[in-house]
Amino acid sequence: MSNEDIEGKSAATNEDKKVFTRKKLRQFFSAGAASIGGFSLGASLGWSSPALISMRERKDFGDVSANMETWIASIVAIGACLASPLAGFCMQRLGRKSSLVLFSAPYVLGWLLITFANSIAMIMVGRFVTGLCGGVITMTSPIYITEISSDAVRGTLGSAFMIMIIFGTICTYGVGAIVSWKWMSLFNAFFPAILLVCLLFIPESPIFAIMKGRIDEARETLKWLRKAESDEEIEPELTKMMLQVEASQKYSKKLRDLFGPDVWKPTAISMSLVFFSQLSGVQAVLFYAKDIVESTNSGVNPDVAAVLLGCAVIVASALMDKAGRRILLVGSEIGMAVAFTAIGVFFYLREQNDGENPANLSWLPVAGLIVFIMSFAAGMGPLPRVVLSEIIPLHVKGPAAAVAFMFNWIWAFAVTKTFNDLIDALNESGFFWFYAAISLVGAVVIYFTVPETRGKSVEEIQLYFNKKSNIA
Repeated sequence: MSNEDIEGKSAATNEDKKVFTRKKLRQFFSAGAASIGGFSLGASLGWSSPALISMRERKDFGDVSANMETWIASIVAIGACLASPLAGFCMQRLGRKSSLVLFSAPYVLGWLLITFANSIAMIMVGRFVTGLCGGVITMTSPIYITEISSDAVRGTLGSAFMIMIIFGTICTYGVGAIVSWKWMSLFNAFFPAILLVCLLFIPESPIFAIMKGRIDEARETLKWLRKAESDEEIEPELTKMMLQVEASQKYSKKLRDLFGPDVWKPTAISMSLVFFSQLSGVQAVLFYAKDIVESTNSGVNPDVAAVLLGCAVIVASALMDKAGRRILLVGSEIGMAVAFTAIGVFFYLREQNDGENPANLSWLPVAGLIVFIMSFAAGMGPLPRVVLSEIIPLHVKGPAAAVAFMFNWIWAFAVTKTFNDLIDALNESGFFWFYAAISLVGAVVIYFTVPETRGKSVEEIQLYFNKKSNIA
């Protein structure tokens, strides 16, 4: 082959890549818009770490007890838990996009209540409201993103929501390092407002439009998302979606459908994933990152360390669609176990040294937390939501997802509320070793129960659970 032929082929390949990228831009825009809610949720989750320290220093409400601080931190999870059945109902009746629109405005209100709070009670109400709205969004956005995405980019786009959660946490840590908790809260109020504006420029899920019999709307939505020039380009995909919806409508819409043979297994897998995701201890780390760093007396600025924890996701997220779901989940659990084991060793040595840091090891807890966040961000952070939205059948996606997310937030509350109690009972070393052990158990369970879904269509995944064919 001549040099001219090689150069011509290379140019053609590059042009094909450019066309492929252009045709995906609207999917990326729509997924990015829906993922802004993840930024707001991350801000809610990370808020208490810098805010509680700011409140202690400013004494805006006098001396707030440690028990009340745990309630301020954890009440977000209660609101999110109660949001799960509400989100399931709204998604099925109003639509995916409409549910996001409906809860964006009260999200802003929740942040404003916190900003202008003159009592702990107002802060608690504001935190509950942001948790409720964040809970609806965290359940709705991943499903919306899955339903608008083509198979080739579904994993990448599905991970965007969790990545935005981490970035929301980073931003909150960074802002909290330079301003008071009030200004930080006002800053966070802008993002659900931005979400509301962005939602005006994206379409409703084509799957939901088909479910409601609006076939022409679904066709136009797909043409817009795929940047197709004619109906013929998207007809095969539209036909597959219609067949998928038609098959789902043969089922009744009862809660007992969750116990059908093709439903209980993916639902159980989803619940196990969110269980191990929360029992990784991530909520405690996000809520109390600065306190953990301060407790090491390492000399590292806790604000800087907290931002570094969040920035670790940039490296980890690069792996998201480069490897299989299952290998990332298992590797994530093992990485978190190693990180927590190392941190536990540091605190054990300090306990044996009468509270003095072991020589030359003050860096170990911060390094361990960064490895933990990287491991979490590469697998157990985003992928449980991605896998959940991929494996739960369409006809029970609302109620099944509601059950799984309620389970998720119940454990998020439990982990956050018992943070101080566990440390008192187990000491710092035992606390981290406890979560390291759970992560190892999670790696084993995931390896033997979670099928590989990377690169598989929704139809192939459902066929696996219906006919038990092997896609692993």
